Amino acid sequence: MIAKIIKGTSFSGVLAYILGKQEGKARILHAEGVRQDALPHEIANDFALQASMRPTVKKPVCHTILSFSAEDAERLDDKTMNNLALQYLQKMGYGDTQYLIVRHLDREHPHLHICINRIGNNGKSISDSNEKYRSTKVCKELTETNQLKWGEGKKAVKRHRLRGNDQLRYTIFDAVKATLPLCTNWQELSSELQKQGIEVQFKTKGQTEKVEGVIFSMDGVSFSGSHIDRSCSYTKLTFALEQNAKQVLTLPPPSSETESFIGELGESIEDFAGSLFDSNAPAVDVAELVFQRKLRNQANKKPKRRKL
Repeated sequence: MIAKIIKGTSFSGVLAYILGKQEGKARILHAEGVRQDALPHEIANDFALQASMRPTVKKPVCHTILSFSAEDAERLDDKTMNNLALQYLQKMGYGDTQYLIVRHLDREHPHLHICINRIGNNGKSISDSNEKYRSTKVCKELTETNQLKWGEGKKAVKRHRLRGNDQLRYTIFDAVKATLPLCTNWQELSSELQKQGIEVQFKTKGQTEKVEGVIFSMDGVSFSGSHIDRSCSYTKLTFALEQNAKQVLTLPPPSSETESFIGELGESIEDFAGSLFDSNAPAVDVAELVFQRKLRNQANKKPKRRKL
């Protein structure tokens, strides 16, 4: 069992998504403080009315997705999933507010969406302090108590079944993960992703030049790094690039055997990549060429050392 938390400003937007699946692909399991047998925009009005008691809260919407392993599918009927969701909400401090629990049936793994009002029934905002840490802890506790499996995560997602924005998001995720180990700075990463049709832009703080986020775009659709995956946030990618750069600085001096080694290594990588990936995927060929070029450059020049 794993949870993903998304904050937002629009109840109508979240409800249109979680209730807008084709017939038979979404079921309301529980409604607390809002109408259940109503249209999405009417349910959104129920949420918005309570949120209006605290207009200073800019993001009163908490959209939480609880995902479970496909191995537990037979055990997770509607009643069991609803009980797990209710336990999660109580432990996260959302027991005294409005929420709507909806199960989706459009994936192999069981999962549900919860629309939560961060403005409680008493008109006060519900704290989200250390929310991700607390959520991980709660998920671990419920997983162990109920002898569940952890959700598979992105590696187990069936790519061929994805459509639309989900397909683009996972394409970007896979490209970033494949290219990242070959790069030591943002310029290199951006350049190599661009060759795969992915543009990289940076979000700055106010009118300053201080970067506080990254945006990846493909086929006219944009995603923030953290929306693609937590590991793709600007902070985490920057850290990974810095670690790559440190490894380059500690490489041993090049030897006369480096050039011959490059050719053998390139062939090995090609064989290995061909057994893992579809031959139509351009990212594999690009990554291989970049890696070989990188080794050649390292063989022809001394590594730069930082000034103390």
